[in-house]
Amino acid sequence: GINAEYMATQQSELDATRASRDMVPIDVVRACLGESKTYSPHVPESLTKHISQLYVEMRSAKDEQDGDATTWITPRTLLSILRLSQALARLRRADLISEQDVDEAVRLMAQSKRSLLDAAESDRVDASTRWDKYPFQIYEVIRQHRDKIRSNSVKLDDVRQTLKFKGFREEQIRDTLSTYEAVNVWVVGHDFSE
Repeated sequence: GINAEYMATQQSELDATRASRDMVPIDVVRACLGESKTYSPHVPESLTKHISQLYVEMRSAKDEQDGDATTWITPRTLLSILRLSQALARLRRADLISEQDVDEAVRLMAQSKRSLLDAAESDRVDASTRWDKYPFQIYEVIRQHRDKIRSNSVKLDDVRQTLKFKGFREEQIRDTLSTYEAVNVWVVGHDFSE
């Protein structure tokens, strides 16, 4: 996820650092992290305009998109950016948050969102193309619905919309119903409605 993406962007710097010196012992790393916790960096007055401008730009970019729920920008988002910035300043053992800390926090937030969207897209593609995976996923949706309604009989129309929303095609749904019927997991009505 995010760590992998972040590490990939920093790999050349890490390689140069490793080549020039030995690895740092774990107790030194722990001591440095412990010391960094003693710092309480704050936002200098000169940086408030920059942070406000970034927040406004993020809100504007969100408004230009289609209103997807994954792109909500709220005051909580701003708080997350400030906390990430503060953590980055602590790692530098600084008393003030810098513009670079804020910019890096925004970049990390964007990368986090991107990795979530990539994962969701990957799951959607997997669900619609991987023939070895989708039957179990469809089975799980139907089983969860059965448990929710506390009945041994499930009307397919009740779960069909959920399955389609998750990216499954009608042929996959019918194939799964037939597969599980063939091994006596369930009995399917003659018109695939129950």
